[in-house]
Amino acid sequence: MNAPVFIDHNADYPSDYLATILKEVKTIAMVGASPDPTKFSYGVLRVLHETGYD
Repeated sequence: MNAPVFIDHNADYPSDYLATILKEVKTIAMVGASPDPTKFSYGVLRVLHETGYD
């Protein structure tokens, strides 16, 4: 198990750092996800699934 990581939600992280995270992880949790196709979150989840995320 990995050690907990502190995330500063107000930080301006470099693009290459974020790209590395997105390349390494395959599971992303989305709060407020909706099964309703008219909701924005539905489209975001669809794109995540289409690009290989769980």
